[in-house]
Amino acid sequence: MKTILYPFAIFALSCTPALALEPSATPDAAGAEADADSVEPVSADALMVTSSGPDMNPPDSLPVPPPAEPYRLSTFSRQAKSVRWEVLAAASAITATRLADVTTGGSGFHFKNEGWFGKSTYSLGMDKMHHAWKTYVITDVMESIIRRRTGEKAGAAKTGAIISLGLLTYGEIMDGFTARTGFSNQDMTVHLAGAGLSLLRNTVPGLRDKLDFRMEFKPTFGAEGLHLVDQLEKRKYFVSAQLSGFKSTRDTPWRFLELHMGYYARGFSDRSKLAGEPQKRRVFLGLGFNVQALFSRQPKSRIERYAKGMLDYVQIPYTLVN
Repeated sequence: MKTILYPFAIFALSCTPALALEPSATPDAAGAEADADSVEPVSADALMVTSSGPDMNPPDSLPVPPPAEPYRLSTFSRQAKSVRWEVLAAASAITATRLADVTTGGSGFHFKNEGWFGKSTYSLGMDKMHHAWKTYVITDVMESIIRRRTGEKAGAAKTGAIISLGLLTYGEIMDGFTARTGFSNQDMTVHLAGAGLSLLRNTVPGLRDKLDFRMEFKPTFGAEGLHLVDQLEKRKYFVSAQLSGFKSTRDTPWRFLELHMGYYARGFSDRSKLAGEPQKRRVFLGLGFNVQALFSRQPKSRIERYAKGMLDYVQIPYTLVN
């Protein structure tokens, strides 16, 4: 019987004022005051001790949040379905740009060693920077669309990376059946790097506000036309660290400053070779003006949101020095 009454007694003690814990109360006010002063406070640990031992689940304990849902095939299928028309459009564009080379200049499937950034490569490595940047942009855009349409942030970056790598692997396979190109392991490596950078940027908290991978392009419209190898000579690719993404500088004038590190090459196109321009390859450090800092932190209009988002990938000409 005593064992049964112990929990009720402890509960009653925990709900009773401290003065009620004195062993005997007298009507004498002075004596009552003296007795009240002599009462020892009851600790929370003592109240959590029951006849069966310590109470391991006190009433004020916080509930444990449920674990995040693991990334499964069903997650990928559900999220990929939300961008099925974008995937179809991208696959159609890849097919259209390579179909003529496969049908008129086709060959058996083969690999081609294109090299990296050496002087013997046809673009001094600028095509590799372009492939990495392109994969990074496609992965980022897919992640953004999936997150907006499904409301799911968890897994969206992984699904975007898988989709972009699938599309660009399809393009490389088509190149493998083209006589003038071939399946390039170097291209696949930089595709993985671009998708990996986007994945890292969208899964590490706060990194998206601090780090961008951009292209600066100064277009010229003349005899060189719009061939990729000619346009690559007008580009720079670089990683940008934005001071606006750091708490200590986001509300100061330093938010307009960016730190850049990148690569560019010149003098590799046929036009440059005919003009006798020397080849050069440059790894550079530079400073840039953060145009995004001119926008509000949370744009409300769609035009402002799209304009600010585009600046994650493109640097406005003449806003950097290196």
